[in-house]
Amino acid sequence: MRGLLPCGGRPLPRRRSSQYPPLVGRLPPIRRGRPGGATNPGRPPKLTPSQERIVRRWLAENPTDLGFPTELWTTDHLGQLIEEEWGISFHPHYLAAWLRQRDYTPQLPRRVAREANAVEIARWLAEDWPRIKRKARRRGACLMLLDESGLLMAPLRRRSWSLRGHPPQSKEKKGHREKVSIAGAIWLTPLRDRLTFAFQTLVNDYFSNEEVADFLSAGLQWLAEPLVVLWDRGTMHKGNPINQLMAQSKGDWTWNRCRPMPRSSIPWSKCGPG
Repeated sequence: MRGLLPCGGRPLPRRRSSQYPPLVGRLPPIRRGRPGGATNPGRPPKLTPSQERIVRRWLAENPTDLGFPTELWTTDHLGQLIEEEWGISFHPHYLAAWLRQRDYTPQLPRRVAREANAVEIARWLAEDWPRIKRKARRRGACLMLLDESGLLMAPLRRRSWSLRGHPPQSKEKKGHREKVSIAGAIWLTPLRDRLTFAFQTLVNDYFSNEEVADFLSAGLQWLAEPLVVLWDRGTMHKGNPINQLMAQSKGDWTWNRCRPMPRSSIPWSKCGPG
């Protein structure tokens, strides 16, 4: 069809663009505001700049220090704190958008040892660690870092598509859960040119000082050089089995306490010849 036909059946006449009068100049911009030219500033913010700084300071602290039961900040917790402090109420959805506008996002917390102390870690790395390296170098000894951990044999929970109101089921053993305990050791040769890893697992059991002594004894039999062991203050690293192993080895190995620290601070990157 070339065009729409009116009721009479005759096509409507077409006009060329040259028949329309040209627009002279530019249309003035549309200004929205109050009478008299005053612009509308919009809804005023609920919090003053000083109140917003206080909220940011709260978010930098641990929620448990402010009376909440968990270490996770939620919009409900933050909204409750704001209302208790200033009597200002925020809807959780609005508060979530308010936080995103200020570069706050929901994130999974990094796991950090409760015993970790940044000042003590820095002191240990600056003072104790160089002393331990010098001691190992004088003796021509290997440097070993030994630790234990445990794994629960429970299915990994992830999101799965399912009909609304009918969540999928993941069957688990009721009561006692199966677990695997692991002891691992990383050591450097006296020349600091080779890194070796060894481990041992126990199913449905845990490493006491007896199992740790057996694990370390096997390592001493395999190594020809003296050994300097670094481990934490756990109960499995002390007691009669450890003392007996040290007496039987006749000075082939010694141990030093290593402070709990995040993986990024573990000093293996500083294990060069220096």
